[in-house]
Amino acid sequence: MALAYFLGGGLNERPGMGREMYERHSSVRRWYAQVGEWTGLSPEWILDAPSPPEREFRTGVGAIRQAAFVFAVADLLAESGVSPSVVGGISLGSLIGCCLAGALDRAALFALLDRVRNAPPPAPGAPAEAIATVFFPREFDEALLEGPARPGVHIAADLGQVRGSDLRLLILAGYRAALEELAAEAPGEMVTVLPDHPVAFHSPLQQPLRDFLEPYIAGMPLRDPAIPICTGTSDQALRTAKEVRQLFLDNFTHPVSNGNLMSAMAAEGVRLGLALGPSRFDRVDRAPFPTVRVELPDDLPEALSAVYDHGIAPTGTAPC
Repeated sequence: MALAYFLGGGLNERPGMGREMYERHSSVRRWYAQVGEWTGLSPEWILDAPSPPEREFRTGVGAIRQAAFVFAVADLLAESGVSPSVVGGISLGSLIGCCLAGALDRAALFALLDRVRNAPPPAPGAPAEAIATVFFPREFDEALLEGPARPGVHIAADLGQVRGSDLRLLILAGYRAALEELAAEAPGEMVTVLPDHPVAFHSPLQQPLRDFLEPYIAGMPLRDPAIPICTGTSDQALRTAKEVRQLFLDNFTHPVSNGNLMSAMAAEGVRLGLALGPSRFDRVDRAPFPTVRVELPDDLPEALSAVYDHGIAPTGTAPC
């Protein structure tokens, strides 16, 4: 019986995320103090700082907040003897999953996330970037949303079918002007440009950020993961340090798909999934296995019950 942890992308972080776990568990407080030593950010700032529409925050501190919380949840589960045999994540979640799989140490990941905060800003006069959500019916031709038909617009994430409807959810990334033009021409409110997300993530527009980080990623101390890593970039799990290093590079410029993630996890024989921290997995394509979200202190007993109910024996192995 394969137990998987799966992790959402960076758009799910919010101020106050993790506060309940922090206040209830002394081990979580010690962990946040460690993150503070690595990043120079106080636990209070990591937990509660507002999320302004600034490039530096959204690509740096917001990611640090989400990663810190996910690791805190994993540690609490480990204290009860629970650890995964597969990890899966989309976007930022896939990078966090690489640590949980033993491919790199947490300090190295937080050093990377902290380094993102120091990336050069866009060149003066560069077109403003943005992202947009798209809810569209099955019969709609998604090719009309990007490519030659829409210069400056790229599909960044395919999150799949929205539960309880016939609509699919896409995230577009590109130049704000091009996205606003698309939103104005699309029927109804199919396309919504998000006002507080000025980074065209998972698109070719992030090549300068990838170039800035590539020397650091090339020197990151990576190992072959101890367990398979499923991501949104491929329907095949990652099993080597070389594949993990390529994921870290491609995560900035390549699109991701929730369908890829679910297919890879199903192929690994996952029979129960624990969604650590906030995610949108409850809004889109249903996983091909039962799932339990672990986000609040009272979620932990339900998660542990599900593990035992599915016949998954505790391992006593703490996550990396």
